Amino acid sequence: MENEVLKRGGTSEGSCSSWGYYIQLNFFENNCQVEFNFIKQEKKIAEVYTNQEGQYVSFTEITIRNIDFNEFFIFQNNWIKRLFMRIDFKKQFEYPIFFTSTLQNIPTLEMKFFDIIERYSCTDFILKNGKLLVKIKRQGEDSFKLVDEFMRLM
Repeated sequence: MENEVLKRGGTSEGSCSSWGYYIQLNFFENNCQVEFNFIKQEKKIAEVYTNQEGQYVSFTEITIRNIDFNEFFIFQNNWIKRLFMRIDFKKQFEYPIFFTSTLQNIPTLEMKFFDIIERYSCTDFILKNGKLLVKIKRQGEDSFKLVDEFMRLM
């Protein structure tokens, strides 16, 4: 991953310990700032670390800023916001998914976003105010592919 970000003229930093790791990668692409956070940490039970096997959780956060796009598309795990979601959307999406969008006039783009969400196992995909935030509950080996695919759509 570090080689890929260096090829794109970016920077990397991070830390590692017996409890997990945190890696941050940054670069610019098409006038957009792209930031990756790769995190693996040991689960806590009642604020106490456990040393049982399988007690690690890995996730990836991807943020793209300065996107020239005025619409919004929000797909996330949020049961509280789901209380206020349109009834037809509640029928389409399983609990605790919250969804709202202004892309009904651009259905092909909306479907391409859903395709990305499904293929990359995104738990959150929030495009709003020129910023995209994507969360994936696993290591993000294919995160660069996701970003490249999203940038082609924009």
